[in-house]
Amino acid sequence: MVHRDLPDGLSSIAVYCIRMHRSSGQRRPVSSVDVAAHAGVSQATVSRVLAGKDNVSSKTRQTVLASLEELGYQPNLSARALKTQRTSTIAVVVADITNPFYPELVEALSAALAERDQMMILWNDASTPEDDVALAGMMQGLVDGAVFATATEESLALRRARSLELPVVLVNRRLDQESFDSVTSDNENGGRLVAEYFRNHGRRPAVIAGPRTASTSRSRAAGFLDYWESTDPSPSPIIEYADFSHQSGVAFCEKMMNLDDPPDAIFATNDLTAFGVLDQARRMNVAVPQDLWVVGYDDIEMAGWKSLDLTTVAQPTAQMAESAVELLLERVDDLAKGIASVRFASELIIRGSTASARFAGRAE
Repeated sequence: MVHRDLPDGLSSIAVYCIRMHRSSGQRRPVSSVDVAAHAGVSQATVSRVLAGKDNVSSKTRQTVLASLEELGYQPNLSARALKTQRTSTIAVVVADITNPFYPELVEALSAALAERDQMMILWNDASTPEDDVALAGMMQGLVDGAVFATATEESLALRRARSLELPVVLVNRRLDQESFDSVTSDNENGGRLVAEYFRNHGRRPAVIAGPRTASTSRSRAAGFLDYWESTDPSPSPIIEYADFSHQSGVAFCEKMMNLDDPPDAIFATNDLTAFGVLDQARRMNVAVPQDLWVVGYDDIEMAGWKSLDLTTVAQPTAQMAESAVELLLERVDDLAKGIASVRFASELIIRGSTASARFAGRAE
């Protein structure tokens, strides 16, 4: 090698060395490390660009894309899997991607995985084994582990994951038997915050909860009722369990507003159901918040839209996703490690669907 012929700059040296390596007859594929050196960025940045993440500046993205093209980078996933006995692919299993909370959670999980050079595959947890692509994928060894975002005790895919000893973490869910790592917000205390808010302002509430099979639904409703009954059981709140849907909120609001003595506050244990309550109240000419207060749970982006302006309990979705990914990758490395349960604080966010901002609480 004649050093005076070397081009100037680290990126040029990277290209030169790769070309010399190829000209010697060795056909080592270009790696993400090579691309990072050529582009003058970190390997994590290259991974984010390859994963199509938007948390990279336009200028940096163009630099990385130019390096990928110039070096002729081709991902060699099968070689990496053979070498490590891992696919570097994680499944994210959901049951209702139409609920706007889950795209936000999936986006956060995807970003956290990309930061760690992991790929994501999204699977729907179908109700029957014949249709369940998650079951088939786990049996074929397509993934190193799975994040379950809508798990229940009845989940077929979750039961199969247990039987296969697949590394699993639950996010936004817990099971009664602590057999999996889990990451949640403090759902019980989130429910208490809403009950305390209503109690401090003399409201007569009703609660529309999600399905009893969902730990989030049970915990949020239980937290509300525990606080209410511990302070003064009257007036006794009306509570119903349905599903986490817009239509459930519509039906519940219509039923409540047609009572002889309707409640003047409704707590929906997720935002999508709360949106249904708001829509039906407006159809029935029930003024919000003058005649009816409405509170949700999750604080999805839509809740802050001026047309909705929903008071809601916020949970730190991005932090929960980061923690879930960390726990899962630790479990991939060590199946025998102890079960971990992580719980984040939730915060009551006061907006225009309730009339007072004098109270704000935080679940510690």
